[in-house]
Amino acid sequence: MTWSVSPEEIRKVMRLVPDDAVQSISASGTPEECKVKVGKYVASGATCPILYPLGDAAGLMLETFTGGDSS
Repeated sequence: MTWSVSPEEIRKVMRLVPDDAVQSISASGTPEECKVKVGKYVASGATCPILYPLGDAAGLMLETFTGGDSS
C-alpha cells in the first residue's frame, strides 16, 4: 500500500471526517486505546486483525502489540 497525499492534504481532509466515523471503522487513538479496540475485534471473532500504522509509527505499533522493545 502506498500513501500519495501530503500531511497538509491529510489535515485538510481530517476536518471533513467526523471522529466517530473514524472510531467506528478503525483502531485509532493512543497505543492503549488501539490495543483495547483490537482486543474487542478478536473477542468478536476476528482471527487475524491487520495492523497497519500510518506514518512512521511501525516501531511503536510493534512494541504496543508485542509488549517488547521495537528498537
